[in-house]
Amino acid sequence: MCDNLFVSVGVQYSPEEFAQLRTVLYSQLQEAYRTSSRSNIVISFRAPFGSALNYRANVESVTIAGAYDGWVGNREGSLFGIEPDARVSALAGETAEARPHHPIGGERESLDVRVIERDVFATLDGIPCDYQRIVASELAPDFRTTQQLRGLFELAAAHCLAPGGRLLFNTFAPREGYVPDDAARELGQQCSTMIFTCYLAVSPFMRGYDPTAIPDHDADQETSARDPLALIEALGARDAAVIGHDWGASAAYGAAALDPDQVKKLLVIGIPHPGALKPSLKKLWGVRHFCGIQAARGAETLCAQ
Repeated sequence: MCDNLFVSVGVQYSPEEFAQLRTVLYSQLQEAYRTSSRSNIVISFRAPFGSALNYRANVESVTIAGAYDGWVGNREGSLFGIEPDARVSALAGETAEARPHHPIGGERESLDVRVIERDVFATLDGIPCDYQRIVASELAPDFRTTQQLRGLFELAAAHCLAPGGRLLFNTFAPREGYVPDDAARELGQQCSTMIFTCYLAVSPFMRGYDPTAIPDHDADQETSARDPLALIEALGARDAAVIGHDWGASAAYGAAALDPDQVKKLLVIGIPHPGALKPSLKKLWGVRHFCGIQAARGAETLCAQ
């Protein structure tokens, strides 16, 4: 972009000069991203004589509060448009007291509107805790991490929503399998399209655990290990991150060993890999329930006790 711009004014930069320009722009981009999600890099230049060119790169930043004030002060007409959001209308229509045909830009009604201007993540004083519906529109682009976005869910669920209440929010979801790099995330945030990827989490019941049927005989190691692989295939996925704990650890280890291409990540809790264990009386005592349940009538004995 800068190359075309400089050529248009009759200046041809050398590779070394462009390398210096990239260094300057990179440092300014880092500063802009740290300062605010609403930052711009302004490049000003002038050609005083001949082929000489002087340029300067500066950061212009606006805080979220400043951008909000500008939106309220400069927008003409309705702040929220004149057509109701289809999903919000559908959600409101599920309640008996809803008015599905309330015109946003039409005749005004005496609505009870309360404006709370503060950082609700810092203090909740005076915030009601019995909302039936919370609509968080155009908020996701202002969150930079999944932890921050999760904070919105936790805030709504733990402090603001009544039992059975709902939180409706919108965000930009990429196509399945796409993992944005840092540059894509930062560019998306600057364009108010912060990208959050989503994952499908499945927590299956192992064989023999309620509510599954009790098998005729105990599953062997290979059968337990192939169950996670069969589940991945049944879900139509190429691969998955597998998490195993206690009895599930054995199945997770086995699945990764049988098909490492399907198990792209492995997280095991509570049970080290057998190859890393050194036998001792203390370790044997810690896993005595493994031996007891595998023994003949071990499960019945434990249940009777």
